[in-house]
Amino acid sequence: MTTFIRLLDTDKKQEFLLDQIQRYRDGRSSDLVYQCNVDAFRSLPSSPLPYWAPSVLLEANTRFEAFEPRYGSVRVGAQTNDDFRFVRCIWEILETEDKWYWHLKSDTASAYYDEINTVVNWANDADELKEFITKSLDGGHWSKRIFNSEIFFRPGISWALRTTKFSPSCVPEGCIPTGTRYLALSDIYHPLVLLALWNSSATNALCKLRAERHVFIVGVIKCLPTPTLTEIQQDTLKNLAHHCWAYKRKLASFNETSMAFFLPKLISGMSARELDDASRRVANAQEKIDEICCQVYGFDLSIINELLTSSESIDEVDHIDEEELASEVDVSANDDWALLSWALGVSFGRFDWRLATGERQTPPAPEPFDPIPAKSPGMLPDGATPFHAHAGILVDDQGHQHDLVRLTEEALARVDVPVPENVRGWLQRDFFAFHLQRYSKSRRKAPI
Repeated sequence: MTTFIRLLDTDKKQEFLLDQIQRYRDGRSSDLVYQCNVDAFRSLPSSPLPYWAPSVLLEANTRFEAFEPRYGSVRVGAQTNDDFRFVRCIWEILETEDKWYWHLKSDTASAYYDEINTVVNWANDADELKEFITKSLDGGHWSKRIFNSEIFFRPGISWALRTTKFSPSCVPEGCIPTGTRYLALSDIYHPLVLLALWNSSATNALCKLRAERHVFIVGVIKCLPTPTLTEIQQDTLKNLAHHCWAYKRKLASFNETSMAFFLPKLISGMSARELDDASRRVANAQEKIDEICCQVYGFDLSIINELLTSSESIDEVDHIDEEELASEVDVSANDDWALLSWALGVSFGRFDWRLATGERQTPPAPEPFDPIPAKSPGMLPDGATPFHAHAGILVDDQGHQHDLVRLTEEALARVDVPVPENVRGWLQRDFFAFHLQRYSKSRRKAPI
C-alpha cells in the first residue's frame, strides 16, 4: 500500500505536509490521507494516480470489458487544416448550394441534445479539401487529416473534447465527425441506451479516473468499463434518454439560431410553470438513470455523487485554460429582445408568423437520429407568402413603405403581442450587438 497526502487546497504545502505526516504517525485520522494499492492504477490509460478514488471505481476496470471492441467503437473524423476556408455556419450559405454537409464542430457541451450548426465543403467527396490538405502537407496524403470516412454520415454519439464534464449528445444521420468531435457507434446497444449510460453519474466518475485536464480523447472513452445490461434495463434507459433529449430540444426550439427553432419563448404557448414541471420531470429521469447505472456497476450512488461534487475529485480547474473548454451553458437570451428579433426576422421573410396564430399546422417532432432538416420548423417554408413583399432591403425610415420598425411592430400586433415602446431606438442602439452575439458560433462571427 502507498500513502498519498492531498495538498492541492492549500498554499502552505510544506507546513501542511508536516502536520499531516505527524497526524498519520500519531494514528489520528485525516480526510486528506489516502491508502492505495498503486497496482490498480495500471489498468487505466496512461496510468494516472487517482488516489482519491474509491476502490470500487478502480475495480470496475477489471470487472467489466472496455467499450471497444466488445460494445462498439470510437473514431476521430475529418480535419480541414483551414476551417475559415472550408467551414461555415448554416446561415452563411445559400440554400441552393449542395456542396455543404453537416459538420460536428460545436463550442458547447450539452448532454443529450446539442446544436449542430456548422457545415463543411464536401463537394465531390471533398475533392477541393483533399487537394488542399495534400498541398499543405508538402505532398503528404490527405488521409493524414481525414480519418475513418467509412463512419461518416452515420448516426451515433458525440461530445466536446474539452469540457469539465463528459456530456455526450445525439448525432443525427448525415453528419461528419471532426478532430474535436468524435463519433461513437455501438454494435450492441441502441444509441439512446449508450447516451443514457454515458450521461450517468457512474460514467462521469469513471471518466474522472482517466481524463487528464478534462480532455475526453478517443483513448479515454473507448477504454471505459461497460456493463452488460438486461433487455429491461436497456428499454428503461432508452426511454429515459429520449425524454431528456426531447426536453433539451424543446429548450432549443426557443432559440432562433437552432435547427429546432419553432417560436420565441414568450409566444411559444408554454408557461413558466409548464417549463418548470418539465425540468423537474427530466431531473427525475436523470436520477433514475443514475440509479440504474450505479446499480449495474455496483457503485454506491451517494458515494459517487459526493465524489463528483466534493473538492476531493480530480478536477483542478486552476490548471485549465478556460478558453479551451467547451461552454456548458448557452448564453441566455433576453426574452423580450428575442421576441423583437423574431418579429424583425418575420418582416424580412425569414420566420413564419403563422405558427403563432395557428394558421400553419405545427410540424411533427423528429426522432433523435433523424437527418437535420434544411430549415428549422420556425422558418418560412419555400413557396409560402412572406409577411411583407420586398426586394431584399428594408430601411430605417419612418413613413417609408419598407420601414423595418413599422413592419416589426405590425408582426407583433399580428400575433397579439403588445408592442414595446421605442422599437426604433432598440433597433438603432441594441439590436446588432445582440444579433452578432447570437450568430457567432464556433469562433465565426456570422451575422445575417
